[in-house]
Amino acid sequence: MRVTKSLIAAIALAGGAIGAVGVGAAMAQTATPAPAAQSVVVVLDLDRLRSQATAWADMQQKLKTLVDQKTNEFRTQNQALAGQFESEGRLLQPMLQGQTAQQVAANPTLKTRVESQIRRENELRQNQQLFELSVKATSQRADQQLMQSLDPIIDQIMTQRGALIVVDRSQIAKARTSVDITQDAVTRFNAASPRAPAPVWVPVTVGPAPEAAGETKAAPKAAPKK
Repeated sequence: MRVTKSLIAAIALAGGAIGAVGVGAAMAQTATPAPAAQSVVVVLDLDRLRSQATAWADMQQKLKTLVDQKTNEFRTQNQALAGQFESEGRLLQPMLQGQTAQQVAANPTLKTRVESQIRRENELRQNQQLFELSVKATSQRADQQLMQSLDPIIDQIMTQRGALIVVDRSQIAKARTSVDITQDAVTRFNAASPRAPAPVWVPVTVGPAPEAAGETKAAPKAAPKK
């Protein structure tokens, strides 16, 4: 059956009307943009937040003051032991010159003095290790204090955005800026916590076991620097 010119014209007219409706709908959508879609996952650049948050900078300064104070106390507490180690080391050095471990072990007096020196060295080394672990534990505790203050702010942002998960920026390869909450978190956190609380010293009293005192050394090391 042949298609008449009038039918072709009708089809063309209908198509134009449909097209006009489509264009009109698109223009209406452009004139009134839809609200941004919420994301279940949001991104937080924790490193950037730490670098821009005034409380973290304040905590670093307070930590430095505390660690300097504890370092002076540590040196005072170990001063006598370190002095004994250094003095005995100077006396033992000529006695041990050219001596083998077997020769030292065969000399009861020298052997006793060497073993005592080894115990001093082990005690000084362990004290140093425990102090360094205490500094690390104190720093970690301070960071945890600030993270606890940050937590309700992150919860607030998640609630407002309808988010269920926060991912650290360092754990992902790429993310849209629309799901990055870092700057929002920095602004709110600086307003809520412009200063850090005083850090608390965390003494560590259990560390790596020192070497056995019975392990005789031909030449004990010098006192570790503090």
